[in-house]
Amino acid sequence: MTVTSELPIGLQDALRSRRVIPFVGAGVSKNVCSRDSSAQVFPDWIELLTRAATLVKSDGTQGTDRLVQALLEQDPPELLEAARRAQAAVARPIWSSFFYEQFAVDQTTVADDSLTLPRLIWHLGSNLVITTNYDNVLQWSSPDRNVLTLHIENGFFLDRFLKNKLDRSIVWHLHGEIDHPHELILSPDGYEKLYHSENQDHTGQRYQAALATLRTVLMTKHLLFIGFSFADQEFQKQLNWLTEVFGGQSGPYYALVHQNRLREIAAPLKKVGVECVPYPEHGEPLVALLGELAAIAGCNPSVSLVKNSRKLEILPVKGVNYVRSGNDNYKANAQFRFDI
Repeated sequence: MTVTSELPIGLQDALRSRRVIPFVGAGVSKNVCSRDSSAQVFPDWIELLTRAATLVKSDGTQGTDRLVQALLEQDPPELLEAARRAQAAVARPIWSSFFYEQFAVDQTTVADDSLTLPRLIWHLGSNLVITTNYDNVLQWSSPDRNVLTLHIENGFFLDRFLKNKLDRSIVWHLHGEIDHPHELILSPDGYEKLYHSENQDHTGQRYQAALATLRTVLMTKHLLFIGFSFADQEFQKQLNWLTEVFGGQSGPYYALVHQNRLREIAAPLKKVGVECVPYPEHGEPLVALLGELAAIAGCNPSVSLVKNSRKLEILPVKGVNYVRSGNDNYKANAQFRFDI
């Protein structure tokens, strides 16, 4: 069990001064369960794109469904390319409607105790949480009933946050939020627009503003990555992304990492300014670690919040990269994101 004396001094200082911003990956959402069946409510990418192939077969370009399925059967699966092919094969309104139905979950159907982990994230002293997830789990978990959702970019509210003039909590969906299914950053084209500044069209300029705002946040704050896998097959791409987006900023940044992954990823992450904070096991030890971090930040969560949590498995086993897992069959994710 991590104790305060073992935590990085820089992280402790940043927590006490309220300069830590949680950056949340899909590991935080994948354990959200149905109240009635205890089944996980969000599909993983294999399941999602298998459903997409079925959609393409009925409503899309003839034969593309077989191509999408073949891409999913590669080792490792070609998820980004499968997503691009599926998205291009159906009319935009049909694709948006399909995607919305996969992630627009009614909060009243969710088991309350499966929200323990995201609730603790709001006790880390920041009223801004950044996420690459599309769902509304962080909004459900916020103690602020007036929580504000930012879809990719909203310069006005982010500027107010940077100037300490914001009295509302914010969830910043860097890749988009499910209530805007037609604008989600999913395919390689979307990633190019967000992460490559040479794109100069209207949409690209909007994404450039989002990226510029993120870099401004990084100059004055410290990110704490929670729910990211840094899996083997996409590890180099993730490091390149870190270097491109975060390189040269102040840092350091921190990542909660299962102790079994330390030997594999600690040194490469350190090169891009990310220091690993290990925890021994998924589930209660991770919840306890977040409770300890919250206490350092002066935002002590209730004892019941820390103790009355169901078993959580926040990050995948070694070598496997999740977006969201809808069952217990761990499947690899080759998508270029952190959960990513």
